Amino acid sequence: MIRIDNIGKTYRTPQGEFHALRDIDLEIARGEIFGIIGRSGAGKSTLLRIVNLLERPTQGRVLIEDQNVTAFEGEALRRLRQRIGFVFQHFNLLNSRTVYDNVRLPLRVAGELSSADQKRRVGEVLELVGLTDQARKYPRQLSGGQRQRVGIARALANRPSVLLCDEATSALDPETTQAILRLLLDINQQLGLTIVLITHGMDVIRAIADQVAILDQGHLVESGKVLDVFLNPRHATTRSLLADIGLESENGLTSASASGARVVRLTYQGETAELPVLSQLARESGVDFSILLGSVGHLKGTRYGQLTLEIKPPDEAGFQRLLASLSGRGVHFEVLR
Repeated sequence: MIRIDNIGKTYRTPQGEFHALRDIDLEIARGEIFGIIGRSGAGKSTLLRIVNLLERPTQGRVLIEDQNVTAFEGEALRRLRQRIGFVFQHFNLLNSRTVYDNVRLPLRVAGELSSADQKRRVGEVLELVGLTDQARKYPRQLSGGQRQRVGIARALANRPSVLLCDEATSALDPETTQAILRLLLDINQQLGLTIVLITHGMDVIRAIADQVAILDQGHLVESGKVLDVFLNPRHATTRSLLADIGLESENGLTSASASGARVVRLTYQGETAELPVLSQLARESGVDFSILLGSVGHLKGTRYGQLTLEIKPPDEAGFQRLLASLSGRGVHFEVLR
């Protein structure tokens, strides 16, 4: 659906050139939810704005459905932006307009529907976001979550094929954040809409994203399926972001383990996560285990588990038999010591 090809963005400042993005390559499939995450200043907002050309890249190109949209100007660019909905962090609603008028605004600007069809479309998207009964209210009369729902409805009015979300939940409390994430997931599933969202919180990525890209100081440092990145992070930035939500790394654990013990990290997902693997191994092998670190949970509906164990095998041959037994049960393992 979207291909980001060698994108770079450089700003000229009184202090010299500032490279906000360097050599970014990403592919986003049709119908998936793609998360872009990084600390403040990582370049994620710049990258999102380049997708709909609110920012022009210094180098590279963006292709949407195989069209090089970075070459678009004038009418072609206007039509492109009608195909790309944008949800803002702080809602960006017109306070002097009702909910109905805020949602209708992009339809009036496009000018492609009759007044009756515009009214019908506003009703459809307000029903989709659960605000049919709020149509005549003004933004100041709504809660933060309701205002963001208006923003989402407005972004969907022109039937876009892509929805861009710029920190869409960062101004909301935790409970409202979860409600908005469920709404985005429902929209993705009902409409088959491709969603690209940026965030600084791994909990958002964990809740709804299929794929994730991690940015650090303008560089793409890691990307892939959310499950793979969460369970097997390769870059220090990724591990730091995971630590923010309690998925700590094993740093310091291997050196603290008992003399002669082996340290192994087990990763399992899906049906394997439902099996009593450790208890079965303990009975069969007679080997003692100590759990040094562990986490279990769900990533967009897929159950996972990751355990770091200290194992005291009787000898090397026994240890290898234990690893073979793990492999036979479909459990991925990594020997840390």
